[in-house]
Amino acid sequence: MQSNMGRFDEIVRLFADAIAERVVERMAAQRTPLMTAKEAAEILRCSPRTIQQRANRGDLPSVRQGRFVMFLRADIDRAIEMAARKG
Repeated sequence: MQSNMGRFDEIVRLFADAIAERVVERMAAQRTPLMTAKEAAEILRCSPRTIQQRANRGDLPSVRQGRFVMFLRADIDRAIEMAARKG
């Protein structure tokens, strides 16, 4: 029974990942300024987990779309500017 639940959880995770990818693709097609934690992390050169932690602490503004946490490009740009000012 345990292994069946593990397989089910894996299928659910894969399905959720596929949905997330489609959401991101649609947003890109619509040219929205929103991005995923992974995309924000690539710009800020850190891990997606660090982005999520900063959002949870309130250090980085985020937008919820359903169960997804997204980030505005303008907020990422502001984080870069603030880091540059701190030196």
